[in-house]
Amino acid sequence: GRKRQAALKSVAASSSSSQKIIAVDLPDDNVAGRHSDSLGTSSPQPPPLRADWTADDDLRLWKGQELLGNKWKEVAEQTFHNIFRGDQVRNRWYSAAFQEAIAKKFGTDAYKLAQIQGKQIHGGGHVGGYSGSQPSITWTAEEDMKLWNAQRELGNRWKDISAKMGRANSDHVKTRWYSDKFKEFVAREFGGEAYRAAHVQGKQERQGARPQVEWTEEDDKLLWSSCQDNMGNRNWEEISNKRFESRMSDNHLKNRWYSAAFKKFVAREYGPDAYQNAKIGRRGAQSQVDWTIEDDRTLWESHSEMGNKWQIISETKFASRISENQVKNRWYSAPFKKFVADEHGWDAHKNAKHRK
Repeated sequence: GRKRQAALKSVAASSSSSQKIIAVDLPDDNVAGRHSDSLGTSSPQPPPLRADWTADDDLRLWKGQELLGNKWKEVAEQTFHNIFRGDQVRNRWYSAAFQEAIAKKFGTDAYKLAQIQGKQIHGGGHVGGYSGSQPSITWTAEEDMKLWNAQRELGNRWKDISAKMGRANSDHVKTRWYSDKFKEFVAREFGGEAYRAAHVQGKQERQGARPQVEWTEEDDKLLWSSCQDNMGNRNWEEISNKRFESRMSDNHLKNRWYSAAFKKFVAREYGPDAYQNAKIGRRGAQSQVDWTIEDDRTLWESHSEMGNKWQIISETKFASRISENQVKNRWYSAPFKKFVADEHGWDAHKNAKHRK
């Protein structure tokens, strides 16, 4: 009983002490709207944060990003005076609702261009030759025509085209060239195939690019015969130098060999399986083997005698007519397993393949 009374007194004393401490730490009525730290000093509370976005907020965000780039914390501080946090500003910028609002108000390409400019400002770069911000880029029909004419003259050399057009940033020129709006402009002015033809020609006119090759049926026949003659084991550079007299590069020959047009030519001229058989004749590969029932029986009997000694089977039983690797592949192939099942039972191959 004495121990219990002592414990109750201790609890009461600690409760009284804690009440005094709490009474000291409670703030006065005069500091409402302020909070106290552990030392008893007070500091201003941040203003309440908003979660809803209005159309005016979206417009302010658009202008703030145009001025400050993708520096979301600075946009939150300078444009919104911290009624939104930096992460809220960033999330709103990348939201689908904001992008739709910008597309309706400024056009479908406005957001993408602003994003590119904002990244340049954020990274310490500049847009349009001026430090800081630059208005969203708008392309007129006259500028599109200038771009078209400059590309036709200079090829896909975007820096040269940018200098010719008086634009400081070649990325803007390149982005415009690949845009759907510019392709629509070209199709409307010059026809549906004009853009593709100009783009291909422009790629060829870049420094170091090779001209496009027009393949004739004689060229295809020469390419086919050169590869069938095992010239350099399909060494494209040697075929280019000796057979085509460097008229076509080794890369042109290689690309033509693997092209769909050349495969169709081979199928039409030499049969549907000719290309596939020729592919097997590449460097280091073996020609195809037409396995007969007698070959399969020889393989089965040889394996029963020697086990998985593929090289010995190839040399002694097939006189090296069929390579070691081809013998091994035939043993594990589905047609051979079917042959064994028909001849010797469904589990004969499974039991035989463990023999060494």
